[in-house]
Amino acid sequence: LQIEPEIKKEFELPQKCNSMKRVYGYLIKQRFIDKNIIDEFVRRNLIYEDIPYHNAVFVGTDDQGTAHHAHKRSTLPYKKSFRGNAEGSDPHYPFHWHGSSNQLYVFEAPVDLLSYLTLNKENWHQHHYLSLNGLAFVGLESYLARHEDIDHIYICVDHDPAGHEGYERIRDLLEEKGYEHVERILPVNKDFNEDLKALHKQSFICAEDHLCYLNSIKVIHQLKDSYDLKNCNLIDSRKYDSMFADIYYGLKGNDISFSRLKTLSFSLLVHTLVWQQNL
Repeated sequence: LQIEPEIKKEFELPQKCNSMKRVYGYLIKQRFIDKNIIDEFVRRNLIYEDIPYHNAVFVGTDDQGTAHHAHKRSTLPYKKSFRGNAEGSDPHYPFHWHGSSNQLYVFEAPVDLLSYLTLNKENWHQHHYLSLNGLAFVGLESYLARHEDIDHIYICVDHDPAGHEGYERIRDLLEEKGYEHVERILPVNKDFNEDLKALHKQSFICAEDHLCYLNSIKVIHQLKDSYDLKNCNLIDSRKYDSMFADIYYGLKGNDISFSRLKTLSFSLLVHTLVWQQNL
């Protein structure tokens, strides 16, 4: 019996709706995304509403603006709503914003990306932003290959065990490729959209961490306060916490005493102070 080889379906964008009412309603009212940011992506034809289902469609293009990928997300207000990629989508071209700087911010999903921009609006247009549609590396690897000027990469995946493991894996792969400036930006809650929900006093999903890690973060804050850095710009707190997270998650789950973690965090603080002040 001869098995016919599977024929890959040619990529085609979902049919476009003449209205964007449902998509704007979903992103603004349910997800609290800033309208001006949505407008910028709509103007570039990177977000639209499809028919007949009225999904939000997040388009991935090449550098010439040709679409190769479409991620669909239901606009219905159900907890278990539909999301998935259009048939034939090329994972090398996920949803992204092409900037002009040397910085790239990487997210798990389009809504996470848009949420981060809503929370960090200042000069956002100049940087690169990329959605992995999960934690797959292929889209990131391909984007970096097409943009060799990028040398600072910020991994903005979820604040949960899967996100921690995904960050470690992605960081290791990037370091193998010679990238020296790879950092993590952690949302306060599970992801940046949950941060937006919390800001708007809606129910949200909390971050998930090992209790020992949470205790260690408290030590970090105590140590920074003891150096009178609370209202000082010498240390970017997100960068510092990211550096400590590298140490903690680099232990790969090995049992370690709280006193040992305290020693490690203190050493990192001293190292950071020396680096920042060139003492």
